[in-house]
Amino acid sequence: MEQDILARIQFLKKEMVSVAEVKGLNDMEVLRISQEIDRLHNQLNRIKYEYVLPTPRMNAKQAMQRKPYVRELPLAYGT
Repeated sequence: MEQDILARIQFLKKEMVSVAEVKGLNDMEVLRISQEIDRLHNQLNRIKYEYVLPTPRMNAKQAMQRKPYVRELPLAYGT
């Protein structure tokens, strides 16, 4: 899932640069692509940094078995 999002972001970055070279940075299509990249970055961050807090009904052992509060950040996208 994360790799799919990263691949889509890379594709959209290249597309955005190509469109911007032809139509200019203020074109609505460039803005639309930029917003899509932002949306994908937000989605990726939600996957990587899930806030997983224990529920009131969990005991300490169950809480410890859940996903970590913050997962490790990769050194760079695509690596």
